[in-house]
Amino acid sequence: MDIVKQMKLFMEPQSVAVLGASRRTGKMSFNAFQNILNFGFKGKIYPVNPSVGEILGQKVYPNIKAIPDDIDLALITTPYRYVRSLVEECVGSGIRAIIVVSGGFADAGEEGKAFQSEIIEIARGGNARIIGPNSMGIANSQNRLNTAFVPEMQMTETSLGVICQSGLFFCGLPDMHLAGKIIDLGNCCDIGFADGLAYLEDDEQKIAAARALSTNERYRLAYFRF
Repeated sequence: MDIVKQMKLFMEPQSVAVLGASRRTGKMSFNAFQNILNFGFKGKIYPVNPSVGEILGQKVYPNIKAIPDDIDLALITTPYRYVRSLVEECVGSGIRAIIVVSGGFADAGEEGKAFQSEIIEIARGGNARIIGPNSMGIANSQNRLNTAFVPEMQMTETSLGVICQSGLFFCGLPDMHLAGKIIDLGNCCDIGFADGLAYLEDDEQKIAAARALSTNERYRLAYFRF
């Protein structure tokens, strides 16, 4: 698949499955599913957890195969020991974009590096791509999607895009709300900076946002500093 089309599955999905959706909700619950709901995602969202039937009034599915619709993007939030089998399930269900939030891979020693190599091999065998592991994923103000598990942050529909390898860009920098799109690569095991840049270079949403900016807003972005 062309890399720009592939990145659109990450950045502009019509449907997202959250594998390992937490039943713990409320302030400081670090619940990615809840944050996606609160951020106002414009597409469909499917929480997956075999141990609970409902979260925040939303039906929860026991596994990927139980979801009746096609899924563009899978967000894996489980402990690392479950990730390998979940990547296999995603690939088997035809999912081509996977974000692995879980840590414990190349960031955690030789055993973790081996696990990371395994999930890359599985994904590539099914023509899927991975952002992560150890990643907060992506944020896109245009379609109101933010996969981070940190409390909801403010964003602006601007032409400023950020590619990083640290979740600090989601919650730790002042004026980060000026960004229109964020890609956190985490361990950068598969999708890398070049892939993100290829997407952002000719991003139609970015171009439309830039055209809509007022003169004052353009000056403000011009002086944005990290």
